[in-house]
Amino acid sequence: MVEKPTIKKKLSLFLILLGLASAAFGPDVAIEGPFVIHQIVGDPSEAARVFAITSNYGVLRSEDGGVHWKHANRGLKSFTHHAIAITSGKHHHVYLGAWAGGISMSSDNGDTWTEMNDQLGNTAVDAIAIDPGTPDRIYAATSTQFFRSSQGGKWEPFGEGLPPFPDDVKFKSLLLLPGPPKTLWYGNSQGLFYRAVDAPRWTREGDLKDVPVTALAYDEKAGRLWVGTIDEGLFYRD
Repeated sequence: MVEKPTIKKKLSLFLILLGLASAAFGPDVAIEGPFVIHQIVGDPSEAARVFAITSNYGVLRSEDGGVHWKHANRGLKSFTHHAIAITSGKHHHVYLGAWAGGISMSSDNGDTWTEMNDQLGNTAVDAIAIDPGTPDRIYAATSTQFFRSSQGGKWEPFGEGLPPFPDDVKFKSLLLLPGPPKTLWYGNSQGLFYRAVDAPRWTREGDLKDVPVTALAYDEKAGRLWVGTIDEGLFYRD
């Protein structure tokens, strides 16, 4: 039986603003109208390579630490992406979760993309997480359900124990902590949930029941999970 983790301490709410201020875009990037950035991720295999996912402009990539940017959208059907994750080492891939585009994978740093939506019951993807030890094992939160990739790249439901997703469920965040045991943490406007990857179902974190969770982050060195919320502030657990 997995011991129930608890939220230990609460800190005052603070804001961190992160953007692509004063970025120099290449000639193939036309920026007009609203420019919304959903996520920025560095490539663990190349320190100078950075990806940004946006609404309306798709995926942007920088090879010089964010000084210059260009599109990396070839093969993508959707230009609105909500999630990105990158694996390192022998199986170096970039994975995207798109709204109405499902999951796409690139093995050439975003030059080309391939969809991997076999039996993915909902292609409106809000959050993804990858098991670094098993790179073909991917977890995805969609607008209506939670899925896990099975052997062979197909998808299967993985939402046992989660409450139904009403239309207004927002702010989906997803992390896979290394453990042992490896544990998924999932936050949305209904609260915070966790599930060991081999457990039969999800469990609600009672300390944050019904508290809208907007962001999750993990400090691997300190072994600390950070949880950002609306109105209730910032929490962490060791």
